[in-house]
Amino acid sequence: YGSYAEAFKPTLSNVDQTGKPFDPQFGKQWEVGAKVDLIDNRLSTTVAWFTMDRTNQLSFILDPATGLFSTQQGGLHRSRGAEVELQGTLGRVWTVLGSYAYLDAIVVADPAYLPGRRLGGAPEHSGSVWLSGRLRERFVVG
Repeated sequence: YGSYAEAFKPTLSNVDQTGKPFDPQFGKQWEVGAKVDLIDNRLSTTVAWFTMDRTNQLSFILDPATGLFSTQQGGLHRSRGAEVELQGTLGRVWTVLGSYAYLDAIVVADPAYLPGRRLGGAPEHSGSVWLSGRLRERFVVG
């Protein structure tokens, strides 16, 4: 599969020093991937690669002389990565789901941050494992 999307986000609640609203923020994203069912549909896997660019990002810059923040616009932030997910059944009762994601989220250009700096709040590696079992018709544990 594949997808492409463009987005924009108005910045009406944020204004520059003259009271003029900042320009909208824009985003472009593409993703390609594959989904495959294996072992008589008892194991399903999804693999995906993606990239997203966000432009006109706002940066909040602290003025050491006054202790106040000013807002500047002009950042370009990029996120690239890959995801893998496996879901399978173990017998008639148990289902297991495991996932892993790699994310390279960096500043490409920004008035406040050096290029190449990792974006805050974006983990480089993440994953999860979930096991659930239907012990009775209306009773599931996970």
